[in-house]
Order: sequence, then C-alpha cells, then structure tokens
Amino acid sequence: MLAIENCLILTVISLMLVKASSVNITATTEKHERCTPGCPRILDPICAVDDTRKNHKYFHNQCLMDYESCRSGKAWKPTQMLLCFADVDRVLRDSCMRACTFIYNPVCASDGKNFEIFGNQCVFGIENCLASDSYHVTLSNCNTTWSDDDDDDDDDDDDDRFAADPNDA
Repeated sequence: MLAIENCLILTVISLMLVKASSVNITATTEKHERCTPGCPRILDPICAVDDTRKNHKYFHNQCLMDYESCRSGKAWKPTQMLLCFADVDRVLRDSCMRACTFIYNPVCASDGKNFEIFGNQCVFGIENCLASDSYHVTLSNCNTTWSDDDDDDDDDDDDDRFAADPNDA
C-alpha cells in the first residue's frame, strides 16, 4: 500500500513540474512575441528615463520606447524632453529648439561615419544644431527598413533602428 501512495505522490509531483515548465515556456514565448519591432513610423518624440533614473534616452515614438523596454528589460518611462539634451550647452540648446510637426518625411544624413534617418527636415535641423552641424543631408546609403538587430551598447544615442551602416553602400 505504501508503494502505491509513493507512486501516486511522485505522479502528482511530476504533473506539477510539467505544468510549471509549460507555464514558463508560454511566458517566454509571449514575452518574445510582445517584443517584436512592429512600430509605426510616426514621429512623436519622447525623452525617457530608465528604472535607475540615471539614464535618459530619446525615442522617436512611444511604441519604440515600449519595444526597447521589452527588449532590454529596462523600464523606460517618459520624462521631460529637455532631460535628453542635458549634456548640451543651455544657450546652444535654447537656440536650437523649435516646434516641429509630427509628419514623418524622412531625411537621410551623414556625419562622415554613420548614416541616420531623421523624422523630417525640422527634426534634422534641431538635432543637427545640437550636434554643431556635424550632419549633412545625403540621398543615398540610408536603410529605411526596420532592423531587429540588438543594440548592446548602453549609450544614450538615438534609436539605432533608424540608423544605417555606412559600409553597406
């Protein structure tokens, strides 16, 4: 009789382990599906701060911020836009800032090392002013498709899915 009870207990424990592992697989699969980069190309800039409240990052829109939060495991939350430009001299920053429309009309530009797509001419003008005119408009070498490449560096640069590799010419 004791052998039957032990067998029954082992069966119940085995079923519990199988159920627990299937829940973990499902949770992992659901998280992966949530982290797909299916964001619209809408320019609605957001400055965000991570869960440490030390790092700020600029995103082209809420969807890209949510995607980065999911992908990286960092909880990015919207904050004041000026915090993303905190390292820029205040006089320069104030002279560069102006209101832009949220119409996506991409501008391809290069700083001599990298190519980047800006949301529109106005955004290009602001970001170029903040970068001391280091970008120049170009008509080639910009990859306008989404990329699912991981951005493993933890810098506060623009979202790399809008950038292209200049060596892909």
